[in-house]
Amino acid sequence: MAQGMGGNKIKVSLAFVFVCLASGIYIKEKDVPRLLIAPSDDSKFSVNETIFPEMGGAKKRDGILLRFSGAAPHFNAVPPIDGCGKGLFTTSDTSKVNKCKYATNGGPFTMKEPGACHGVLVENGIVLENNYDVGVNAQFGVTNKSEWILGRLNDTAEVRSLGVKHALSGFGWLVYNSTNVVPKDGGKIAPRTAIGVDKDGKLLLFTIDGCELCVNGKGVTLFQLAEILIHKADAVHAINLDGGGSTTLVKNGDVQNRPTCNDIPIICERKVATIVCLK
Repeated sequence: MAQGMGGNKIKVSLAFVFVCLASGIYIKEKDVPRLLIAPSDDSKFSVNETIFPEMGGAKKRDGILLRFSGAAPHFNAVPPIDGCGKGLFTTSDTSKVNKCKYATNGGPFTMKEPGACHGVLVENGIVLENNYDVGVNAQFGVTNKSEWILGRLNDTAEVRSLGVKHALSGFGWLVYNSTNVVPKDGGKIAPRTAIGVDKDGKLLLFTIDGCELCVNGKGVTLFQLAEILIHKADAVHAINLDGGGSTTLVKNGDVQNRPTCNDIPIICERKVATIVCLK
């Protein structure tokens, strides 16, 4: 057992892992756990929103932080509307069908139809995708006991033994024990979506707008994203979700940020596979 989250005990399984950055380069992360189980807060469900103007490097390319209290019972990992491998849908469309109060885009996927989900996906305790060997993509999820899980699940037996209720694959670790675990080069500059928890067990969702093919206002690197999460969001642990033109934040079915689905300065919402959904 290790200490964390304001003195609460957290369970970890230590391992060295590798992560694929947006630049396509594999790097070695520093002493992150294979899997971490952290307590959530048990307060009444609510959300606090903070906007960071021009965090992505240009006018109207903002950062948006959502800090959820009592989020664990409301957290859902959601597949595409017709299921994995049956097409891609915008985050807003999937969130409307699933009646999400808040949603962001989720994990990696295949751009070409039929749009297979990558990695692991658990919805309401049912394993919908079980490719535990896709790279070393970290998962984020919640158990039936309202505990947060971050890291890599070994197999379906572990999903069941831990009582995982919802989980989806993202990319790699950004923050572990309030420490930036991304090398300083940090990968390419791009829009970003991240998920994590603070010392009180509150859920954090953070999006930063950008435009990868623009001259200015491209977004941030993964190293910068981790620094922002630590110093602006008080993140204790955080994982990188899909970013770039996929980065989208939705509230009650309406897009709240300015996604650039084609990586050029035209506002449009990219079709994706999984989403994070708070109901």
